[in-house]
Order: sequence, then C-alpha cells, then structure tokens
Amino acid sequence: MRLRNLKMLLVILLSLIQINIATGTNPQLDSIRKKLPHLSGKEKLVALNNLCQIAGNINDSTQELDCIKAYMLEARKQRNIGEEAYARELRLNCLYNYYMRDQMARELPENLSFFSEHKLWQQYYSKWTLIVEMYLYDGKFHTALREVEE
Repeated sequence: MRLRNLKMLLVILLSLIQINIATGTNPQLDSIRKKLPHLSGKEKLVALNNLCQIAGNINDSTQELDCIKAYMLEARKQRNIGEEAYARELRLNCLYNYYMRDQMARELPENLSFFSEHKLWQQYYSKWTLIVEMYLYDGKFHTALREVEE
C-alpha cells in the first residue's frame, strides 16, 4: 500500500512539473508583467526589453515573439524610432534563430524599408545579410551570390 501511495505521489509531482513547464510560467516574467500596467515612458520600454531578454533565454519562440511584439507596439506608440528599430531587429533574429525562415522572408522587406526610411543603415545591412545567410544555410549558393551582386 505504501509503495502504491509513493508511486501516486511521484506521478502527481511529475505531472505538476510538466504542467509548470508546459504553461511556461517563469517568476521573472511574471514579476515584470505585474509591474507593466504601472509603468510608462522609458521605464515601460526598459521593462518590455527585459521581458524579451528573459523570454529569449527560456528558448520558447511563442513567448519570445509575444514579448517582442508588445515591445515593438509600445515603442511605436511612444514614437521611439530607436526602440522600435531594436524590437524589429530582435524579431527578425528570433525568426531566423527558430528557423521560421518563410515568415522572416515575408517580414524582411517591410523591416528593411523601415530601416532605410529612418536612415538606420547599420540595422539595414545587418538584417539584409540574413537573406544571404539563409540562402547559404539552405545550400542555395547561386541565389546567395545573386542577392549579394544586386
């Protein structure tokens, strides 16, 4: 009887651990999220940036993309071009790192236009090289060469 109870307790504990992992609860993320409604201006952008960094370390693409989206929307709302540009860079890097290459390819032109429009040439060329890297990674060497030559 004791062994059965011990097995049942072990099953329950493992289930709770799996639920915690599956729901993606993270004390650092939760703490910052609780403070967000009370923040404004630069403080809010810093908190959202911190959320993005923490979510990036968790290795969960959905949480990371959600955090980046919130960060980018807040930067746009505040008309903060520098922070919005950084959020766009984070998003493209995230898509690239999680092998969401089709989505990255769809979003890249709009982001390159944004960087160009605001004369953010370092960001422009840094993200433009993602196209070339993507082609090289996929073994499309001639396509990568054509992209560089254009």
